[in-house]
Amino acid sequence: MSEPIPVLGILILAFLHLSIIHCLLTPVCPSQCICDSDQVECSCANSVHQHLQLDAFGSLVIDSLTIHSCQSVTLANGTFTGTTFRKRLNIQGINNLTIHPFAFRHLQQAPEIFLIDNCDIDSLHANAFSGLANLKHIWIKNSHISSIHSLAFAHLSNVNYLYMHRVSMGTLHAKAFGESIDYRGMYRVKHIFLRGEIKIDIAHSFLFADSSIEDIVFEDVEGKFSNLFLSDHEATNVAILESHLSITSKGKPAKQRQKCVNSGMQLLVTNSTMDNFETTNFDFERIDIRYSTLGRLRSGHGAHSPPCLPSGKRRMRRLSIDHSMVEAITEKAFASADWERVEINRTRINEIQQGAFEGSKISTLVFHKSTVALIGQRAFGQSIILAFQINDTQIGTIARNAFSNGQFDLIHLDSTSIQEVLRGAFSNLSTNRLLIYGSRLEMVAGDTFRDSTIPLLSIDSSIIGLDGRSLLSSFSPLRLSITRSSFECNLTDCEFNNLLLTPSRDELEWHFSSNTCSAPLSSVCKGSSATAYAGGALCKRKWRMLECTCEESASTPALEPDQSVLLMGDCPNLEISLPRNSSLSSLYLFRVHRLSLSSLPTALDTLHVYHSTAKIRPNALSYSSLRSFYLADSSLSLSSSSIHSSSISSLTLDRVHLLSLPRDALISSSISTLHIRDSRARRLAPLLISSRVTAISGTILADREALASAAGSALQLANNTVLCGCCSSSRSMRPTAAADAAAAHCLPLADSSRMCYNYFGEDVCEEEEAENSAAAASKSSLFVILLSFIVIRYW
Repeated sequence: MSEPIPVLGILILAFLHLSIIHCLLTPVCPSQCICDSDQVECSCANSVHQHLQLDAFGSLVIDSLTIHSCQSVTLANGTFTGTTFRKRLNIQGINNLTIHPFAFRHLQQAPEIFLIDNCDIDSLHANAFSGLANLKHIWIKNSHISSIHSLAFAHLSNVNYLYMHRVSMGTLHAKAFGESIDYRGMYRVKHIFLRGEIKIDIAHSFLFADSSIEDIVFEDVEGKFSNLFLSDHEATNVAILESHLSITSKGKPAKQRQKCVNSGMQLLVTNSTMDNFETTNFDFERIDIRYSTLGRLRSGHGAHSPPCLPSGKRRMRRLSIDHSMVEAITEKAFASADWERVEINRTRINEIQQGAFEGSKISTLVFHKSTVALIGQRAFGQSIILAFQINDTQIGTIARNAFSNGQFDLIHLDSTSIQEVLRGAFSNLSTNRLLIYGSRLEMVAGDTFRDSTIPLLSIDSSIIGLDGRSLLSSFSPLRLSITRSSFECNLTDCEFNNLLLTPSRDELEWHFSSNTCSAPLSSVCKGSSATAYAGGALCKRKWRMLECTCEESASTPALEPDQSVLLMGDCPNLEISLPRNSSLSSLYLFRVHRLSLSSLPTALDTLHVYHSTAKIRPNALSYSSLRSFYLADSSLSLSSSSIHSSSISSLTLDRVHLLSLPRDALISSSISTLHIRDSRARRLAPLLISSRVTAISGTILADREALASAAGSALQLANNTVLCGCCSSSRSMRPTAAADAAAAHCLPLADSSRMCYNYFGEDVCEEEEAENSAAAASKSSLFVILLSFIVIRYW
């Protein structure tokens, strides 16, 4: 039987066992490092070779690690595997710092702050910072980095700030801060600041491609950058401040981008110089440039990112240039995107080159308190711009065809000076409104608006360096207003001078008032003699306006091919019969005892009748599009098919007695807005049925049926009197909900028939009775035909 092991021996064995386990499990402080509690300091103070090759830190829990004062330091792959950092990692004063890929892989916990200060780094390769996550700050300052390769910051995540200060960099390769198919880029990084004495030899394309970053700031940065350096980024805000960037073109990207870009991305450039700025290679919805100098504002060649918007909606962009200088806006600078607003404010532009806005689509383009030395040929050719506003701006020369074939809704010049407008500058222009207010056009060549379409031209308080006839020779606006303006009048052009200098007496679509000539008025011919026309009219021609009166019954005078406006009045009898293809746009008729409208041009835009008794004959208005049809203090009768296959934007009856309105007066025609004021109408149904919006006020109506037919439509009634039961058909209306609703407008009368006669005359019911008789006869004829058919078939 063996002797029992002494208790003391057992204790000694247990102690040795635990000591061995403790030594095996307790992290060892790396060589050349001093570990003091949670503080670790590594340096080359006692090293002969001044080189520090750090051993693996293992599972050390470190509050702060400082590596400093070495000629060279290498952080190898897996140096910090399993290591826990609580606060800081500082690398300072290293002449040659090498960080191998995945040096920070499998960190147990990254430090809150990672500082690289006063170091020289030869290269940062892909995944150099992979494994770093959940940091507050990464600081790189007072250092030099020869090369940052693609994906160097891949997998860096959840970082508040990546901050570089006083750093010089040799080459930033493509996607240095980006991602690829194989490696994820930075994500959930809030801010990247390259701020303060940043020098970059060359920065390639797509630096931040597809990385998830909130803000990128370049401040006090100088270097050469690819034109695509910001392409495919996903940052919400990018700012370039106090920087000098030389932009070099690298051509098209190798592959079309397919991912969509988040909305709301903004770029701010302020107090900076960029020799080239490309509008289409930067995926921003808003670009603001302030107090900066741009060499060439141009279109890039990059593939433009599609919008993150619902299907069918366009991604609109905004550009603002304020208090800056631009050497040139080059060809197609704005051609590749839809722009909501482009605003040039207090900026000098030396040249808007040929085709700069050609093919562009812009909702609003504004030049405000700016200077443009030259607008080149076709600068705005074939552009589509809704509103083009030029305010308080100085323009040197507008070249030939500068606006050729452009499409605008509005061109507005306000308080603007243009030194020279060359021949054909606005040729083939299409704009709904051209407004020139408080402006000065020094030298304007003839034929400026050749073959243009400008429905509305308004010139007020302006100085035009051309005579009016030459200015308007190539187009004829439907609405023309020239007031308080001065022209280089042709002294011998009596006809146009009379139109320009004589205030308009009537409310016309062509209005002239308080105009002058640059020459003394005493030397300007402005008389106009009357000419007798065949048909009994005595007329005065004022350029394209003809004013006529009648001594006896008359017919329409023969019009010149370019005649736009005709005024006729004071006629006992007048028949208007004009060719359908006439160029007449406005017709005004005054004080005609018996007016017959037999045929009107299809191009007619405005028809106004005052103090007349008018009858519209069958098919008088056919396949036409009237903007304004206005009658005042008149009587009106319509025939069957008076208005056929036509549209009327606005029909207004002021103090009108509507004598006759057959059910088929309007055939396949429409009225956008119908206004009837202080009038009398026996029947309204054909008008109300054809009208989209109707307003009737202060009017006496004998047509309950019309109101019933319009129930539920856009009908506005105010202060009207409805006489119900004037004719038998109205009294025998079938009781319907619509009829009951109309009856609510009726005025109770003891003897409605007598009141109808008082307001509408004894023939108030003749038209309806005739129509009913015709309808009955038609039904009888149909019955006889059917009966004959039956008898023949039976036989």
